[in-house]
Amino acid sequence: MNEIIAGALKFRAQMLRKGIYYMLSDKNGKAIASRVFNHPLVNNPIDPSITPSYIGAKNFLKY
Repeated sequence: MNEIIAGALKFRAQMLRKGIYYMLSDKNGKAIASRVFNHPLVNNPIDPSITPSYIGAKNFLKY
């Protein structure tokens, strides 16, 4: 039940985005984290408004 609620409210996507920005923020702002989310392996080219709720290790390490 928790999985359904978290998915419907996009909690996972929000927490992933916050976590990536927290880990990869730099002195100049959030340039590195923005590059991760704009990368074709992460970003949905058909509908960019969809935020991923999971980034596989293989895709994250390829960046």
